[in-house]
Amino acid sequence: MVDKDEWLVVVDRQKVFAQSDWSDWACADGSYYATDEPFERLAKTYGERVVYTRYIAPDKPRDAWVDYFKDWPQFLVPPDDPMYDFTGETAELAKGHPVVSKTTFDKWGDELKCYSRCQENRGMRRGDRLLRVADRFGRC
Repeated sequence: MVDKDEWLVVVDRQKVFAQSDWSDWACADGSYYATDEPFERLAKTYGERVVYTRYIAPDKPRDAWVDYFKDWPQFLVPPDDPMYDFTGETAELAKGHPVVSKTTFDKWGDELKCYSRCQENRGMRRGDRLLRVADRFGRC
């Protein structure tokens, strides 16, 4: 049973983390897709109370990211590059839901806090619990 004040945050279910035939950041051997069915069940259980996140590369890396992207320059692409699209299954589930795009894995930052305070018309209220049970690392 899901509490009425509980929201699901689905973290970074994107092609760049799923498609191991071309992405060095992906789960090996397509193992990412083993989580499709559980994610679909969770998303349907939470209904309208689901927020999706997606990683995007920074325009210009700073601090520790400078050296990091020296090793991974192929991932320094604009936010609308297809590699940062949701996987097909996730894109279908995410239709009509809020999406938070960020350059770092700080999914509990101001964007989600602001979203929970500002989106009362979608049923999310300040103080609602954001449940991060779904992320790209689930089965890798």
